[in-house]
Amino acid sequence: TVLPENAASLRVLEKSGYEREGLLRNYPFGKEIHDAVMLSIIR
Repeated sequence: TVLPENAASLRVLEKSGYEREGLLRNYPFGKEIHDAVMLSIIR
C-alpha cells in the first residue's frame, strides 16, 4: 500500500510492473488514518 499523495513511489511501482488494485479509505497507516492505494504484481 502507498499513500496517494506519494506520486513518486506510485510511479516507480507502476514502472516496475505493479498495477493499482484499488483505494483503501480510512486505512490505519502508523498512528494516523489515511487513504491508501493498493497495488499488486503477478509473476
